[in-house]
Amino acid sequence: MKIFQRGLIKGLLADMEAAVSSEHALLLTLIALAILASVTYFGNTVSTTLYQTSMAVLPFGS
Repeated sequence: MKIFQRGLIKGLLADMEAAVSSEHALLLTLIALAILASVTYFGNTVSTTLYQTSMAVLPFGS
């Protein structure tokens, strides 16, 4: 059983497709995080701007 496991691990480490797959997964994760951060920042900016505008225009604003 140990010989099979060693061969499997060596095969996985030598497999270039596995390395490319993990690089792609890491790249997609980083892109998703960048998109999430930019959408969050944009949403907060728009929300703040709309809130400040509504408080300036509406009669019950301070």
